[in-house]
Amino acid sequence: MPRNERLNCPGFVDRYKRAVTAYQDQLAEERRQREDAKRRQAIKAVSRLARLTSRYGAAPTVQRRIGCRAACSSRA
Repeated sequence: MPRNERLNCPGFVDRYKRAVTAYQDQLAEERRQREDAKRRQAIKAVSRLARLTSRYGAAPTVQRRIGCRAACSSRA
């Protein structure tokens, strides 16, 4: 084993702590990227729903449900 990698080497603890800090930073960055991707996906879904709402007046599923109720109530 090389001398600088031994546990009793004077700088071993400092190198270990720096490596741990770098790894934690890497994990935090990956977590931030996942959260940003989720946020972008939610914003994309909301903007799509807003676009459909402005185009059709209401969300298509809501229109189908209202249309079905109107058709069902007219039969009775």
